[in-house]
Amino acid sequence: MSGRTRRQRRMPAPASLRPTSLPTAPPPAPPEAEQAPAAVAPEVSEAAAEASAAATPAETLAPAAPWADGWLRAAALLPSLLALALYLRTAAPTITWRNGGDDSGDLVVAAATLGIPHPTGYPTYVVLGHLATWLPFGEVAYRLSLLSALSAALAVSLVGALIYLLARRSVGAPPALALLGALAGALAFGTSQLFWSQAAIPEVYALHLGFVSAIVFALVVWRAWGGERWLVAAAALLGLGLGNHVTLALLLPAALPLVLDRPAPWRDGALRRRVALAFAAGLAIYLYLPWRGAQFPPLLWGEPHHPAGLLAHVTGALYQRYLFLGAPGDALSRAAHVATLLVEQIGWPGFVLGVVGAWWLWQSDRRLAVAGLVIVVGSAFFAVNYYARDSEVYLLPLFAAWAVALGVGAPALARVAGEALRVERRWRVRLGLALAVAALLATALQVPQTYARVDASADLTARDFARDVLAALPPRAVLLSDSDAHTFSLWYAQDVLGLRPDVAIVDLRLVAWPWYRAGLERRHAGLALRSATTAGVVLDLLAAGPQGRPVYASGRLEAVASNLGASGPPYTVRAP
Repeated sequence: MSGRTRRQRRMPAPASLRPTSLPTAPPPAPPEAEQAPAAVAPEVSEAAAEASAAATPAETLAPAAPWADGWLRAAALLPSLLALALYLRTAAPTITWRNGGDDSGDLVVAAATLGIPHPTGYPTYVVLGHLATWLPFGEVAYRLSLLSALSAALAVSLVGALIYLLARRSVGAPPALALLGALAGALAFGTSQLFWSQAAIPEVYALHLGFVSAIVFALVVWRAWGGERWLVAAAALLGLGLGNHVTLALLLPAALPLVLDRPAPWRDGALRRRVALAFAAGLAIYLYLPWRGAQFPPLLWGEPHHPAGLLAHVTGALYQRYLFLGAPGDALSRAAHVATLLVEQIGWPGFVLGVVGAWWLWQSDRRLAVAGLVIVVGSAFFAVNYYARDSEVYLLPLFAAWAVALGVGAPALARVAGEALRVERRWRVRLGLALAVAALLATALQVPQTYARVDASADLTARDFARDVLAALPPRAVLLSDSDAHTFSLWYAQDVLGLRPDVAIVDLRLVAWPWYRAGLERRHAGLALRSATTAGVVLDLLAAGPQGRPVYASGRLEAVASNLGASGPPYTVRAP
């Protein structure tokens, strides 16, 4: 959840494999068996059953080694490398206000100083981000942009791999067609404006999608091929991913149809214990919050070193008021806008192919389709009913699920059309290739426009604002702020760039909290704010007179609008 004081706004215009047993001997080959698909479950649709009858052992992936398929490796690597090149080219060189990056200053300071940012604390991001700060490239904030870029490329890679697996086993597509479908779906997702915008800035959402895609992929592989390590890995990733963003819990209902499809392994008590231990080990990342909070780092939000404070921080109690904030009519209009936003992100060709792919998966693998549907509905429900400024980012899992359906849709539509027209198999494959290429071209045509919208590679506005404002202040000044964009940028300039540590930055939205006032006093000896109200704090500061600290404002703050000087920023604050 974002830490900013949000103003309500309209949301901006932004499935698994059926487990099978591997054949021990080639079944009777039909006339066109040279390009036959892999095996699928006998209870799937008639069309999928035809694909199963055409399977040969040479085309079936090894149970314990899905990566042994070179085509699968290509489906994972090609789209991710292309996307990564775009992400690196557009990555923000420092903290940024572009792409909804107002929180970037807070998150970068926390990662650089091993501090504790706004709720929910994001301990996984902070720890991984701290490791990223050791990279010898650019400014500290840029290294966190690289973490986002790499996380986003991982998500694209796993989306591509998942599409390839489904196209081969559920649709029966030959390797080349499955690869093109993977490229079409993964790149449609990877170059969508909302996802790309998060891949270019220091934020938690690209890493969040990395965890989502990795967990789903691990469960799909475990369901199809077995191998306890995949299930254990999924459990560990779930625990660790919850430490990055708690909305990963929305993935649990989607995982149930996949996990419960193989009840036999769960009768193994040793496996259950390993899964539980892996999940607990990942979730233990939250111990970072009370451990580090007790050391009072430079950035300490809340009181996570106390049980009540830890619970409030982890559950985002401060922001729960944004849930179900609007009227029923508002929710309905926001829900209707989700479909518009999806079309804008994926494009009409991708939307249509996604519908076809979803239909095919529903016919051929009901449990997978249910899992995808839960991801789509759960993401949309949360985004629609969470009335925060950045609520649209919670739709990203929906876009990823749709991209998987899109990639499956090209070979599925070609197969359905080919069977309806009774054309030979080779013409069905050619039609599928043409559809996948058309989807790729539609995505490519959108890239230049999206590039211009999300490019943060030359954005120095936030850093330069903080640097210039601090440089203009006299010694020991007090600087008032009332926005995330200003406060977090000023924190970055002080705690990461080392500028003007003598200046006391006072966020008027936080002065009501005792932990915040205590932190200011620890950091700036003698700066005791006795009042817990905005007006009282301003009066306390101004009443100190010439012996106190001069007071300034980072912008035209509403709370002190009548006391501001004529020019700025920074604006002088005069006594009433």
